[in-house]
Amino acid sequence: MAQHKASLEKTLQSTFKHKKAGTEVATAIIAVEAMVASGIEVAAMVENTDVEMVRRTRATCAHKVFGKRLADAISTMDAIIVAEALTIAPTDVVIAGVGGAPHKQNLRKVTIDESAKKNVGLAISDMVSKVEQAVDALLVEYGVGGAKEDADVEAALELIKAALAA
Repeated sequence: MAQHKASLEKTLQSTFKHKKAGTEVATAIIAVEAMVASGIEVAAMVENTDVEMVRRTRATCAHKVFGKRLADAISTMDAIIVAEALTIAPTDVVIAGVGGAPHKQNLRKVTIDESAKKNVGLAISDMVSKVEQAVDALLVEYGVGGAKEDADVEAALELIKAALAA
């Protein structure tokens, strides 16, 4: 999962002007890409065909490729939820202050404040909050005794969960 994470993470930290927020979003994008590669129902990244969303994510990131990856991760996460029939509701992720500072901040506020449009910021924070929930739900689905029991997919999902927790 760490492949190419450093430059994506650095760009997103700069974009959101918050180190932890950039790390959370970069980790979520890479986790979505890893879920697709793990062998679940959605076998390829879903290209975001909403031209406005792609333009706005690119404008938010100020980076053509990373903006497109972000837009594709948002649409792929939604496709995974539909294909796997998962029941997931977006929640607001609380991120810690930089350097262990005692203050906490909501990811939703950070992404909305630094995005080109409010709906883009909401889509980004919702995608981040859905990723961890989706991994947990997929582990139940593909785990021992699950409806689609598959040891290889379960092992891949366990690695993704560990990377998200780190």
